[in-house]
Amino acid sequence: MALDLQCVPTDPELWQMDRYEDFLRVRRELLANHLNRYLDGITRTADVVVPVTLEQEVAEGESAELEFKSTLRWDLTHQVVNKQLEAAVLKAVVAFAKLARGFAADRGERRWRRRGARP
Repeated sequence: MALDLQCVPTDPELWQMDRYEDFLRVRRELLANHLNRYLDGITRTADVVVPVTLEQEVAEGESAELEFKSTLRWDLTHQVVNKQLEAAVLKAVVAFAKLARGFAADRGERRWRRRGARP
C-alpha cells in the first residue's frame, strides 16, 4: 500500500485534526523503524565461501596465512626423531594462531601484544 511505503499511519483515527500530534508520533516511529531496517540491511554482508583444493593451495605457495612443513618430528638431514624440530613447528602453529586472533609479535622480542596496542 502507498501509505505504508511512505510510512504514513494507516489508522484513520489518526487522520483527524485533533489527533495530529498522535499522527506525528506514530509516523516518527514508523520512519525510525523503516530506516533502522534499511540500515541493518545495507551493513549485513554474506560470507562467500570459495572452495579451494589442496592442489590449488600448494600451487599458490606459502603466504602470511600458510606455511609448509616437510615433517613434524622426523629430521630429514639426520634421519632421526628431533624434538627441537617439533618445538619449532609448534611455535609456527602458535604464531599463526595468534596472528589470526589479532596479536602481533614485537620484532626481536619474545612477547606478543594485541595488534594496535602500544608496546
